[in-house]
Amino acid sequence: MPLAWLLVLVAVAVGWGELLGPLLGVGSLLTHVPQAVSAWTSPSLRGLSPTTWVLNAVQGAIWLHESLHHVLLGGLVYGVVATTASACVLTAIAVRREAVRALAPAVDLSDLTPPTTQELELGA
Repeated sequence: MPLAWLLVLVAVAVGWGELLGPLLGVGSLLTHVPQAVSAWTSPSLRGLSPTTWVLNAVQGAIWLHESLHHVLLGGLVYGVVATTASACVLTAIAVRREAVRALAPAVDLSDLTPPTTQELELGA
């Protein structure tokens, strides 16, 4: 899929440059939507950085604002996709993190005592 997308981008850039902006905006769908879906459906939140998604939301909002002002179709598409995907991922992180914490069993560490020197020497 990435090779096919690269070939489409090169063909459009060479032959139809005016379509490159909108095509790149649509390309953001290919990268953002699967991550937003995965944030809700994967068994783990590991690897999701809230900071990255906040920055992505800010970047999308800036693109959206500037593209509205200058009527740039590609920037409009990217801005909508980036801000929407960021909102979905950040909401998933907030909601699912609390759910995971609620399901995790409470561990009482007060009963644990450090091993004695003899236990350490015996490897117990």
